[in-house]
Amino acid sequence: MLGAHLLPKGIQAESLTSYLLAGNGTKIPLLGELKVTFEVADHEHAVLVSVTEAVDKFVLHINLLSEQRCQWDFSQSCILLGEDWVPLRKPSAATECHYVYVCQNYRLPSGIQAEVPVLVILPNLQTDSEPY
Repeated sequence: MLGAHLLPKGIQAESLTSYLLAGNGTKIPLLGELKVTFEVADHEHAVLVSVTEAVDKFVLHINLLSEQRCQWDFSQSCILLGEDWVPLRKPSAATECHYVYVCQNYRLPSGIQAEVPVLVILPNLQTDSEPY
């Protein structure tokens, strides 16, 4: 799955009128599908991804990880992809949001988007300049 905002300008996903279901049953509307080629540890991979505005990341499907016989070493924060151990990255604590306070009570049904005034508490104002 790929967040639509990650598409380079001029790249269009093949139109698709469908949706996926999240773990909680919420429908995730899809804008289309796109073949994405990427490289990890000097090995090229190509996958067909669903493009949506509902996520803001590039999420690999379990099928790719299974086909590559991927193993995850939680203690070393790395995965075995093919024959290579690949270190995993995580955002620095400086960019993590610890608390979000809503200014008044709101009840929003699942799958609804709305602007809600909030107060966000970050550990500090420093940002991580390195990409993920």
